[in-house]
Amino acid sequence: PVRQRGAGARPVPAGVAGGLLRLSATLAGLVLLAGAANAASRTLVDPPDAWISGLGSRLERASELLHRRHNEILDEWDYETFPEVFEKPLAIPPSSWEIVVAKLRVEILLAGADPSAAFVVSFTGSSVTSGHDNVFHHAYPSVFNDTLRDIFDSLGVTFVTRNQALGNNPCVPYDLCLPTHAGQDADVVSWEQSMNCGRGASPVEAFLRSAYYMPSQPAVFMTMSGQPSWKPDKCTEKDVEDRKAKVANRKPKTTGRTQDWKQTAADSGSLMSVHFLGPRAKLAEIYEFLGLHVLNLFDSKISDYMCVPPFDKDFSMPDFGGVRHHPGVKQHRLRAHVQSVYYIQMIQQAVDEVKALGISNLESFQAALEDARNKLRQLQKVKLPKPQYCGKICPEAPPTCYTKHAPIVERHLEEIVRVSTGWKSMLFPADAGKVEMLAPGQGCTRGH
Repeated sequence: PVRQRGAGARPVPAGVAGGLLRLSATLAGLVLLAGAANAASRTLVDPPDAWISGLGSRLERASELLHRRHNEILDEWDYETFPEVFEKPLAIPPSSWEIVVAKLRVEILLAGADPSAAFVVSFTGSSVTSGHDNVFHHAYPSVFNDTLRDIFDSLGVTFVTRNQALGNNPCVPYDLCLPTHAGQDADVVSWEQSMNCGRGASPVEAFLRSAYYMPSQPAVFMTMSGQPSWKPDKCTEKDVEDRKAKVANRKPKTTGRTQDWKQTAADSGSLMSVHFLGPRAKLAEIYEFLGLHVLNLFDSKISDYMCVPPFDKDFSMPDFGGVRHHPGVKQHRLRAHVQSVYYIQMIQQAVDEVKALGISNLESFQAALEDARNKLRQLQKVKLPKPQYCGKICPEAPPTCYTKHAPIVERHLEEIVRVSTGWKSMLFPADAGKVEMLAPGQGCTRGH
């Protein structure tokens, strides 16, 4: 259910020792070379006449699917009874919304000129995102892919989601080497590390700055690790009846399914409710130009409806039991669906904007594509501000990182190191410089 393009996440070779390499002592646990390689250039071709003439019908089909999927999600979670579950927890500033829409618009048009056109969302994070205690396809990145894939298919765009999270991982250096783990072609990178390093602004700022240096300059989606959770034994028969009565008497305020979801996202307080982004740190204000958007499910007030369907006694239960901080199957599904509702609206805006262009021939297509790419460049043409918190761990240039710490999209350590029964020989690019060996266990942790 999770589709990958390119090298994909490579397994760790069996004979590799537990150590990693470090260059210039900049960051522990990886080989870092000065300057990242440029993203592979895309070879564009003129779209056939049939593609141009069929564009309007494909856009209409996508709109139908978007409308249907939006309602299916809201039906599943009884939106009219619990509207705040979708209206409160996800914050997207208007400028961030427009950056994601601009990326979508470019890919919709590129589908006519580039058979490999894809919208890529790479999820990074901890055991929460990787789906520990659940089967892999129940983890929310997979559910997100399942929810939107046929919509992208109708537009001729490959939808790629990569679940690159790993349990108990160190924020440094993992979060500083996004191209290696997330892929240089990511349109959106998702960060879920508040459980491991959400107590301060330093590693968060380092992640944001790493995203800036990626060739694709992805939008950054930050999702908090935790969410309301309870054990089944908390839902006694009396508790369920009492809460059902409370729910029956409530009159939630909502403007309904056809509301302006862009405004709803702009009005959400979740961006400010996260202490390392909000009023104290001001990272949300400083780095909004990166397309920053935030999901904090504690703002959904789900715990107020504990034990009431669809938030029933099994809401927090994973496939295989396990530890409490690992989301259950339904929790993963809700997390993916809250994100999907807003992405559905952003896709619809991009579809409407392409439709309004009235593309009818090759010349109008080429002009529309060039205009779309220029608008995206302008939205992202912002000079990186001086770091406020991350100090020495802040990347000052695009890092090139080599590791064997999977999941990996590119730059596996064995590309520059040959291994049999220990370190035998090293192969360096011309600019590799001085390399320092780390003993097994230094600069890395095993996933749990």
